[in-house]
Amino acid sequence: MKASRLDTSLSNVRASVRPGLMRSWRTEKHVRVRRAELKDLDYLVGFTSEEAREAEGTVKSPETLEKGIRSALEDSSIALYLGVGE
Repeated sequence: MKASRLDTSLSNVRASVRPGLMRSWRTEKHVRVRRAELKDLDYLVGFTSEEAREAEGTVKSPETLEKGIRSALEDSSIALYLGVGE
């Protein structure tokens, strides 16, 4: 049986994460995933900015990120942001 992309991706994640972290992740029984809300905007802007810096080596304008993410939070046909927790 051929491995799916998801199987391969999970293998890559497992290989790149510290063993203790994966162990705690696997034993977690309940995680609440929710649709992100406007109260998450500052966090999402910061996270997206840092992700662009790490992954692309670019610096994104916080104002531009905020405008785009706010639009998506207000209109889910643009994009869907999810959060874990409360």
